[in-house]
Amino acid sequence: MNCFLILSMAVIASLKADLLMEIKPPDIIIGLTRQLSINCSFIRTDITNMVKLISLVVMRSNETDTLNFYYQASVDVFDGLNNVTGVVSGLIDNRHESYITLTWSNPRSTLTGWYSCQANGENLSGQVVTLSKTAKVKITNPTIEDLLDVLERQSFALELQSSKFELQASQLSKLQYDFEHMGSSVHEKCVCCDTLNSSLKSLYHISALHNGSRYYLSPASTILLMKEAEIQCEFMGGYLTEMDSEEEYLFVKSFLKNNTGYITVYTGGNDGAFENNWVNTYSKTPVKYIKWGQGQPSGGTANNCLALWRDYDWTAVSLKCYQGVVSDSRGYLCEVPEP
Repeated sequence: MNCFLILSMAVIASLKADLLMEIKPPDIIIGLTRQLSINCSFIRTDITNMVKLISLVVMRSNETDTLNFYYQASVDVFDGLNNVTGVVSGLIDNRHESYITLTWSNPRSTLTGWYSCQANGENLSGQVVTLSKTAKVKITNPTIEDLLDVLERQSFALELQSSKFELQASQLSKLQYDFEHMGSSVHEKCVCCDTLNSSLKSLYHISALHNGSRYYLSPASTILLMKEAEIQCEFMGGYLTEMDSEEEYLFVKSFLKNNTGYITVYTGGNDGAFENNWVNTYSKTPVKYIKWGQGQPSGGTANNCLALWRDYDWTAVSLKCYQGVVSDSRGYLCEVPEP
């Protein structure tokens, strides 16, 4: 972190109305809170003596008697965005509003404590001016009402997924019936196979053509075993994505950023045979390119499947190949070559 980001607090403006800090939610319910976000915004007005904003900085201190704040994220006029945790967005705009937002999905108890937002800038004389606000993130135990609410939402989501799956199954069953009762004409059966394949592909988000392949992002996943995802990809004439270069990774990353609300998207890498020896499931060749996220790979022999994680800016993580419950936060990515 550059030294100028956390400027000396020797000069502190007495008027702090221009700096706003918002934490959503202020209380974390472990296992139930889906997202924690901290937003700091600054609007320069006539009543402030800060005429130029240089940086916005978010810091955190553990919940102790003595507050010792540590750097979390920042945005400044020199280097733009930087962070050591979470997903950060923001900008410095001295004509209008400046802001920085730091978010975490499925926040843990380690994120509790005091947070500080600092706006660092200069006054008309070129002196350092720092505005500061603090707020607290606490952990609370879930109430019966919280648990019932989660169960109700999960039940609704499962019913929605079930109805979608039943509709898809009905469509595929009809095509299968037509296929079995149309006679022995090879041409007719080939047409039916193509129709069946097209019907399945229509459920996916499809990328532009890239180096002879398109990428098919699954609908909200009803897959519990990655073997099922492999079968789906192979049925469409492809396989779980095999990352061969940085160029391919950047194309896939851009595609995911613009086409999904998922948190996790599985690809074709696996180290189930030998720990940290990542091999493509389909071609049985070594994975040529992996851009790991912070602290990854993790989980040891329990996490043998390669995935891309939204909260790490779509860098790679190692996850379990089996998921115990259906989730609308994850999908998988097929790579389908075109002739």
